[in-house]
Amino acid sequence: MIIHDTRPAPAPFPRKWMIVGSILLFTILTLWASLSRPKDPSVVGDFQAFFCDAERVRQGYFRTDKVLIPGAANRSSEKAFSGRFSYAFPAGEGLRFGWTTTLKAPQVDQYARIKVWMHRSAGAVVKLVAKQGEAYYQETSYPIEKKGEWELLELNFLARSKGAPISCYIYTSSPLPLFLDDFELQLIDLPISDQNPKDLSLYFTDSAWYTLDKQRQQALKQGVLTTR
Repeated sequence: MIIHDTRPAPAPFPRKWMIVGSILLFTILTLWASLSRPKDPSVVGDFQAFFCDAERVRQGYFRTDKVLIPGAANRSSEKAFSGRFSYAFPAGEGLRFGWTTTLKAPQVDQYARIKVWMHRSAGAVVKLVAKQGEAYYQETSYPIEKKGEWELLELNFLARSKGAPISCYIYTSSPLPLFLDDFELQLIDLPISDQNPKDLSLYFTDSAWYTLDKQRQQALKQGVLTTR
């Protein structure tokens, strides 16, 4: 005896719902990826801080939890302050620039503290720079700390224009090898007392002081200034 299964076959899942489901899944995955990845390359955005130790890279960029920084093609294992890698400055003559990044929209009551460890050849001059637009520029080339063959550059840059981005970078004119590691940037709120200082200190070179004193003496003779 032959027994046949007379139960109706299950209806096929409508194709349109398969398409809708695929589109929905793709949308969810795309949204998740966009929210979880760091900000656009070389832009810190509204983050208060970031730290790059040259250990993680992705698609030609150094990866941090906050930002992607250009230059991963120059990652080197020859020297390292921490971890296994550092940023080796591009070879070449003339001015060489590296590890450029931009901090968006700081408040005028904040300052940017920028730090980077460097391993330089003897005699090489390396400068850490911060600028806001074309009007405000600050640089330093004097290490504040040394550990072995590595030296720390630190720059505290006061935001002077609300909403204008702050750019920071390192440059040198020396063709000698240069390695950078542990690049750090942090936005710090100024204490209220620093926002409205009671005392003002001015520093002059000897030549500037001589010029100022000469003009003061002339103003006294002309009666523009008086003394008590």
